[in-house]
Amino acid sequence: MYRERELLTNVMSHIPYYVVWKDRDLVYRGCNTAFAGLVGLATPKDIEGKQEADLPVELEEAAVNQQQDAIVTATGRALLSMELSRVIAGKHRQLRQQFGERARH
Repeated sequence: MYRERELLTNVMSHIPYYVVWKDRDLVYRGCNTAFAGLVGLATPKDIEGKQEADLPVELEEAAVNQQQDAIVTATGRALLSMELSRVIAGKHRQLRQQFGERARH
């Protein structure tokens, strides 16, 4: 089991997509390297236990993200195509992430 987990962690660290996972209380339980870098975290481990409001997002963005999370929680279906809006280091960035599309940062 350890080897499989290590392999999955390695793959997630190197794919060019933003990947996050949260628990049912919408607390971040993990992310990949691309997403950690997007939100200004040093490592993916730094996101564990944080909520949307703990990340560098504006209140409106956080509300939209929480609405999307509520949809995922209610339907049990992952969002594979979505637009993200992030303010990072004072700069507004519009990001589009689709299944099969490379993450840009």
